[in-house]
Amino acid sequence: MLADFEAFAPNEDNRVVVYADTIEALAEKIGVDPAALRATYDRYQGFCETGVDEDFGKDAANLVPYVEEDGFYAVRVYPASWGTIGGALTDDTFHVLAESGEVMQNVFAVGEVATSRLFGDYYFGGFSLGFYTAAGHIAAETAVAELSAQ
Repeated sequence: MLADFEAFAPNEDNRVVVYADTIEALAEKIGVDPAALRATYDRYQGFCETGVDEDFGKDAANLVPYVEEDGFYAVRVYPASWGTIGGALTDDTFHVLAESGEVMQNVFAVGEVATSRLFGDYYFGGFSLGFYTAAGHIAAETAVAELSAQ
């Protein structure tokens, strides 16, 4: 993987990967406050020394200190997720709709099996997780209310 960084770093394109000899120089190249990046770096190095990650609880076996003499790379990473687009058609309370458009009683769909109303030709990375959580809650409340009314 390091070879990939080394191949791209000479381009000095901070939208991909950059290299610098020091934390402060790296901060300048990526548009970050040098003092803030230095403080973050020093804090992490301290966690490596003590074996205790006070911020995220990372296991001591995984606290690996950086070797400053080797220089530093910054790599731009974009969050993304994969999933399906399409699936069952639903109404606003996540009842599955028949081909006629009529509600199918006691049949609900949320998540990956029912994204046809949420997405068009583009899948929003990460957005679906919050939507699925809310949809599941709404579908469950609706199902309980309808079953209780019977």
